[in-house]
Amino acid sequence: MKKLSLPIVIAYLMLQLSCSPTKTGNSEPGATTDAKSVLVEKNYGRINDHLDNFTISNSREDLGTFRRNKSPVYAISYYKAESQENNTKAVKKINGKDFFLQSYTEYLKDGRKRYKEYIYDHMQRIENFHYDQGFENLLLLHRLEPNPENEKNYYSILDYYPNKVLKEEIRYRTYKGTDFDVEDYTTYKLKKSNDAIIISINSIGYDSLPEPQEIYTFGGDMLMKQKPLFQSKKQHLKWLGSTYKPIKMEGYVFEDRNVEFTYDDKGFVTSETWVKGGELENKKEFEYHADYSERIEQNYHLRGTEKSSRYIRKYNSKGDLFSEQMIEYTGNETDPVVFEYVYDENNNWTERKQFNVSKKGGNSKTLVQHEVREITYFQSDSKIRNIPFPKLSEKVAHIAAALPKVARDKQNDLDAFNKAAEEGNYDAEITKIDAPAIKDFTPKFWKLKVTAFGDLDNVPGEEGAAVFETPSSDGQGFQQMLSIFRKKGNKWMLWHQTTAPILGTADGGMMGNPFEGITIANRTVIIKHFGGSGQKWHYRHIYRYQNNDWYLIGAKTHFGAPCDYFLDFDYNLSTGEVAAQYKQDICNKEEKANGAEKQWKKSFKRDIALPKMDDFIPGGNKFEVLGMDYEIYY
Repeated sequence: MKKLSLPIVIAYLMLQLSCSPTKTGNSEPGATTDAKSVLVEKNYGRINDHLDNFTISNSREDLGTFRRNKSPVYAISYYKAESQENNTKAVKKINGKDFFLQSYTEYLKDGRKRYKEYIYDHMQRIENFHYDQGFENLLLLHRLEPNPENEKNYYSILDYYPNKVLKEEIRYRTYKGTDFDVEDYTTYKLKKSNDAIIISINSIGYDSLPEPQEIYTFGGDMLMKQKPLFQSKKQHLKWLGSTYKPIKMEGYVFEDRNVEFTYDDKGFVTSETWVKGGELENKKEFEYHADYSERIEQNYHLRGTEKSSRYIRKYNSKGDLFSEQMIEYTGNETDPVVFEYVYDENNNWTERKQFNVSKKGGNSKTLVQHEVREITYFQSDSKIRNIPFPKLSEKVAHIAAALPKVARDKQNDLDAFNKAAEEGNYDAEITKIDAPAIKDFTPKFWKLKVTAFGDLDNVPGEEGAAVFETPSSDGQGFQQMLSIFRKKGNKWMLWHQTTAPILGTADGGMMGNPFEGITIANRTVIIKHFGGSGQKWHYRHIYRYQNNDWYLIGAKTHFGAPCDYFLDFDYNLSTGEVAAQYKQDICNKEEKANGAEKQWKKSFKRDIALPKMDDFIPGGNKFEVLGMDYEIYY
């Protein structure tokens, strides 16, 4: 394999020493390398901005929030009126009212970000945007979370072709003492075909598995995106005004569904039409009045023939939304939302209020959001913030060479697994009788998830238990196998195996694989599961070997959700003792103060024949509490 160079590392070192322009080395296989191609691509900025690269998009995301037609913005401090409860943001009194600092951002003269600090999830974050010497291309986004107990650093490193089109990105992080944890590696392979520029995007994630290739074709004012993982697999866009706008999407969610858009001569959308299987499915129509100060969106339902909701949005002379109202299909006019602004001399708003208007209350207004921006502009003596370039991990240089090979090997293994699973060409159970280590029992295409060790039979010699993920599928996920072993001398012997007590990989709902862990204690095997969506469930089942077989002897369940209810169930099947507890969780303070919460506790005995491990399915067994209208599953 040819080792791909990473000239960006050299460029970074040079930048730290002398701020010299970025230089690039050898091109990647398949890239155009003739003399004409190394000239700067005249539309490189347009191309880079529309490759859906998050790092580049992040640097430009504020451009639509302020105007630069008079003076370029240097910095913005953005405040919102918020609740003081558990608020860690800096507070400032403005006209006697508390406002909390959301972010402080500094910009380049063209509006791209240079520096940003903000609070996210009660954690301070700092973002530094490093560019090349001429501030043309972004080289690095460094995000820092300066937590004294666990500082985290995130690095997004960009490199470009000689014509300044994006070539590759490496993202990695450092935290908890780790010096390098790769997040992904993406290459943008460029070639020219007649008058078109074709960018093939290949990304390798943190799990070292390659994602399906995306292809972006730039031809004149047209752009076509082929994105296999997206809801719209093929997108056609056209350059209108100052950006690419969609004109058609093919295969949106379903292969036979297409969406088409039309625009007026100013680049405003006039229609959005959905067709599935050749038949009209849905549509939207847009009208504009008074030089676009009034914009009407009409939605349709019932296969695009019956009018449904209608939105009327009005804009002021600055182009900012100041009124929005929905009219339902019945003709009922809902309460509008209105905005009020205060502007500075450069037509940028420095204060914005959002109100809900009550029509029944005589058009009374209720303030729902209050924002303030303190804006400073570039002056003759303004200087762009000097940000020292951080020291990057030496391992960055090896990613381009090593990770693609690892990804290919993993993809080959995955392809072989998928083929074996589809054809049923794999072991349905462990066939080895003995082995030096438990991992040596793993059949081909199986995955060893976890092992546990301890005493299971009260006789000399160690026992062990393992959970494997198998290739056997029910169409949603894969079966998981519990295997139990005894050790004799220097070898482990297979004692028992069964899929019954371990749920499948897709049985956890939105939480994913529900298997949470296995332990051996008190001569029992203890298995935990966790899953659910809004309401979560936790299972803990205890199995013991007795009477020459494995039996369930204990089950414990916790089920519920905040602001709803919680149910706990503890069943000792060996003694028949049951403890059950139910409690409503009411978040409404008034209802809670009125004692509306319902709760109960029950303790009693119920003897049943112990279920055999091989016949027991976690969560599939109903238990009724006498006198209570609740069903418990364990």
